[in-house]
Amino acid sequence: MRRPLTVPKIDALLAGFLKLSFLSLTLGVSLAGCSDDSAVVWRKDLRSLDGSSIVVAKTTQYSGPGTAAVFTTVDVARADGEGKPVQILVFEVPSEHNPSAITVDMSWVDATHLDVAYPKDAKISFRADLYGNINISSHPRQ
Repeated sequence: MRRPLTVPKIDALLAGFLKLSFLSLTLGVSLAGCSDDSAVVWRKDLRSLDGSSIVVAKTTQYSGPGTAAVFTTVDVARADGEGKPVQILVFEVPSEHNPSAITVDMSWVDATHLDVAYPKDAKISFRADLYGNINISSHPRQ
């Protein structure tokens, strides 16, 4: 047997619904504020001599409280779009105040040898010397 709804019960149900709605809205707004706050300020693409790979160098500026940074990455990707790009070089230049001035020079010496020159005062975080059959020479710019 059901008891009839009384005004205090309706008020309690309504208060619970409003609390749940407020918490859901607060959580949604909080998560929306956690988006990736970054911008690519420089980019250069270079196709391999045989056309099978693309090398992508880009400088990305990240911002946010306590997370501000500028990193330059060089990735190798298959030209047909299969698979994910693979990082072969990651560095930062803390002394450079203009992020778009952080650039990389890239050239193919031959079909299996990539040459990458980065700024002299770069702090290297990661560097690969070989990717598949591609030999990678990375060095400070002269």
